[in-house]
Amino acid sequence: MTVIFPVRTRLRAEQLVAYDLSAPPTTTTALTPAAVFPVDPEVGRVDNRAAARDLTRAVYATAGTAVCVDRDGRQLWRLDFGPRREDSYVGHVSCAFSLDGQVVWIYRPDAMAGRGAGLDRWLAVDAATGAVLAEVELPTIGRAASTSRIRTAGTS
Repeated sequence: MTVIFPVRTRLRAEQLVAYDLSAPPTTTTALTPAAVFPVDPEVGRVDNRAAARDLTRAVYATAGTAVCVDRDGRQLWRLDFGPRREDSYVGHVSCAFSLDGQVVWIYRPDAMAGRGAGLDRWLAVDAATGAVLAEVELPTIGRAASTSRIRTAGTS
């Protein structure tokens, strides 16, 4: 089954801009943002971002942190990944909401960051609270485990 995620995001200045692509395309109007979420400039370089399908919240991730915000930019939760080796390469963190918006999937490139046992991790995080529901060490390192490859059955 192919899943089309109707909400796409881009980072513009210090804003996460979400576009709802669920409506049929038109050739008469320009694509306009469906929601805009402020990004804290103190958090550092944003590697990846996603917005929930209902556009009530967004998550953005850096090499060391994932932050969930509402449309006013109010931080709903923050998940710090822990320290990384100073001489480490920094892989790119990825994040994605489940179709029902209940879970945020986070790919954390721990191997390149020198964290943990040297393997990358996938985390399933409660989208409302930021609590880690489950996590698994992956038998791979690098972008091969990116959340853009997640295929789920049902709603999660």
